[in-house]
Amino acid sequence: MADQWVRILGKRILKVDVNEYSRKKQTDEGITKGFDVKLGDGDSDWSKVSQALNEIGYSGWGSAEVPGGDRARLQKISKRIDRIFQM
Repeated sequence: MADQWVRILGKRILKVDVNEYSRKKQTDEGITKGFDVKLGDGDSDWSKVSQALNEIGYSGWGSAEVPGGDRARLQKISKRIDRIFQM
């Protein structure tokens, strides 16, 4: 789980890549399809990830690891990121 990796890596984390994964899609459609899910719609427990980042004192930056798009698409991605880190 991502939160466990945060705790294991601790202060060695320099930046966070924000992406999503679905084990159901992986099982049903193939391993690479697990990444074909919108932020917040997969299996990541963002409240635990956020808590773990707080525990290690992370104050760096993160980047959305998603396909790009026009301004409207990027605004939707930004709203999803805001939502997942408010959980």
